[in-house]
This record gives sequence, structure tokens and C-alpha cells, in this order.
Amino acid sequence: MNINKTGTKIVILAMTLLVSGVVMAGHRARLLNESAVTHIMEVWPTLRSGLEASNPGVENVGQRVVMTTSPPWSHFQTVAMGAAPSPYELGQAFKEHVKTALWPQGITQFESRLDKATEVSAMYLLLREDGKLPVRFGWHFEQARQPIYGDEHVRAFYSDRGYFWTKMEDGNPWLWLGGVGSEGDGDTVNGPCMHGFKPLSDPRMENCPDVASASTEALLVGALQSGWRFVGMHGVGPGMILTAGEYVEKAMAVNRDLTLERVRSMRHTFAHGTLLGHDPKMHEVAKKYNFTLVVDPHRAFNDEPGFVKRYMGGDITQIAPIKSALDAGVHVAVEYGGFEGLQAVVTRKNDKTGEVINLAEAVDRVVALKLVTIWSAFSMFSDKMTGSLEEGKYADFVVLDKDYLSGSDEDISKNKVTMTFINGELVWTDKDAPVQLETPVASK
Repeated sequence: MNINKTGTKIVILAMTLLVSGVVMAGHRARLLNESAVTHIMEVWPTLRSGLEASNPGVENVGQRVVMTTSPPWSHFQTVAMGAAPSPYELGQAFKEHVKTALWPQGITQFESRLDKATEVSAMYLLLREDGKLPVRFGWHFEQARQPIYGDEHVRAFYSDRGYFWTKMEDGNPWLWLGGVGSEGDGDTVNGPCMHGFKPLSDPRMENCPDVASASTEALLVGALQSGWRFVGMHGVGPGMILTAGEYVEKAMAVNRDLTLERVRSMRHTFAHGTLLGHDPKMHEVAKKYNFTLVVDPHRAFNDEPGFVKRYMGGDITQIAPIKSALDAGVHVAVEYGGFEGLQAVVTRKNDKTGEVINLAEAVDRVVALKLVTIWSAFSMFSDKMTGSLEEGKYADFVVLDKDYLSGSDEDISKNKVTMTFINGELVWTDKDAPVQLETPVASK
């Protein structure tokens, strides 16, 4: 590899990132501009209320014959986006998305859910035809977002399939099934699942809306009893972590193979974590079962301050308590939000207002980098293969235009990816970068 160095300091980082909501239909990605959204809301004024009301207030969904999630959103996708794409078309669109949106950010690996059977088919069709994916993808089931007919089928949805999740090191390094996803949201806007920890001014916002429903509990406990792993489970508030611990206990009481040691080895993982607070009960549960708590920095510092002012008396100490969780011995990772996200967990500042959000929970830039590399790899069961540059691991790394470890914390967001390598192969170069690769690196 010959690199033409033109006076710019070259910094190489291993990038193994926990990314939520950047691709596919998972995490309700909106690929629409503001004008389009405004027009849609004018012609369909009940859309928002329908989406927000799709979970709360429904008792014992499983006994009502059909279990599904956000039917108005599914209908919106069908009506607004036209005919559903084929698996081949989805796969090609995914490749283009990776090329234009992920590689330029230095993303070499990510984790997200697949909502539909066509999405699952698309990834495996792409793998068969190309022999690899354009980026490493640890996916998880979200198939209960499709209708499941009958209460018994809800309970047996995962147990009827056997458990076949795996680790990157045990399977294909491009695509592996890490477990089951957030079949119960435990999420805003329906409620951050704070119940039992921080009383809110509006009790409706304390709820674990669908997670605590009879059908969702049956689905999730059934999955755990069968040996499935939680991955990407929504855990915005601490109540979700406690609820998950209760579900694990119920599963262990039924499945004699599910020992505490085996539960800990499964590394159950939760997403978003913007309002986790620092309650010792949550830390105890997370440590007992070896849970990994994951924080979305953009949502934490830009969206949640308004929420805590409205519903939590302005208690900003509940927002993204990363340092206290680490100090308590809990595994933590961060959903990658570019270098802006890394700057946010170091400075704890709102991007728009500059407001500092609970500076006591700030971490230094070395810890911030670990949160999106090696510790994210740990949560994805790929830390033996990716997440750091070591002998025996895949050569997934990026070249930056400056030294990430030096300079002002206020300037972390100014770091820029100039090259992205996956498996030792140069997959993307910034055409305006002062450092250029003269001879392409062969794929290995």
C-alpha cells in the first residue's frame, strides 16, 4: 500500500460501530423531505395520532386474535411508497445506501433489525450473489411486526423455530443473526418505560406501553425460554431494563438449560438508552445478567432535554448517564452519530442550543472512541474479529484528516474520514482529500 502524504497527519482508526436507524425500514427511518411530510400531514391529519395510539391502551392484544405493530405506519409505507420492492431491488438499494451514506462516515460494520421477510431475503440474496455484503451486518429478527394470528401462535412464535442466533466469529463475517429485536418498544413517544423509577407529571408517559402487554410478554418470555438472545431491545428508560430482568427470571424458571452463567454469556443488548438515569437497581440488574446498555447521543442531547422539561421537572441527570454506568461496572456502547456524536458524549452539549447536559456524565475522547468501536463490537459478539486493530482481526479501519486524540474537545466534530477500508480493501476515498492512495489494496 502506497500512500501519498502531503503534509497532513494520517490517523488510522478501527471502526466497528453500533448504528441504529440508518438503513432499511428498521427503526422507522423516514426517507422524506420536510415538504413531503407537511403535505402528507395535511392530507392525512390522523396519521400522527394513529401512529402514537397504535400501542397504548390496548389490553391483551394476543387474545384479540391479531398481533401487529404500527399498522398505520405499514399502511403509510404501502400507500406513499408504492409497490413493495423485490428482494433483489432492496439489495441493490442497500448497496447504494452503503456507498453514499455509510462508507463516507467510516462505517464498516453496523447492527439493526430487519422488519420484513423481503428484507431478510434481500440480504441473503445479496450475500449469495456477491459473496459478501458491502458492510458487515449483524441483524436481528423483528418478524413479530408482521401479523401473528392467534394467541398460542404469539406465545410460540420463536419457540416453534428453535434458536439459531450466532456470533460473527462462529458464522459468516458479513451477515449474522444476533438475536431477536425490540418486539416491545419500551420507547418514546408512547412512553420511555420509566415506571417504578422516576414519577412523571403525565403518568401515561411512565408506561412500558406494549412491552408489558400480555401478548408481548408472552412473545418475549417465550423467546427467552427457547434460548433466544435480546439484541437491540429498546431500553430508553430504566424500567425496560428491570422488566427485561424479570422476563429473564421467568424464562430461567422454565428452561433448565438457561443457567445464570449461560444468560450472562448471551450478552443481551438494549438500544437508545437516552433516559436511563443512574438508579442503582438498574445497574444491579444490568450487571447481574451482563446486559449492555446502549445510548443514542443525538437523541439524548437534542431531543430529550425538551422531554425532561415537560414531564420530569427538568431533571437532566436522567439523560444519558454514561459515566455512572461505566463506573458501576455496566457494559455500555454508543450508537454512532458521526464525530458530532462522539463530541456530544465528551462535551455533553446540545448541537443546536449549546446547552450543557449533565457534565458530570461526560467521558474523555478515548472512552468515547471505545464506545463506538471495541465496546460496540462486544455488544455485537464480534470483538474477537473486529473493533480494534490487532493481529488476527479483520483490517477494518478508516484514515482521518487529523489526529482525533489532539486538539480541543469542541473540535472533535471537525474530524473527517478520508478513506474507508473493509477487510483490507479500500472501499471509499474522499475525492478532495489531501491524502490519496496511489495503488488500490487488493481484497483479501
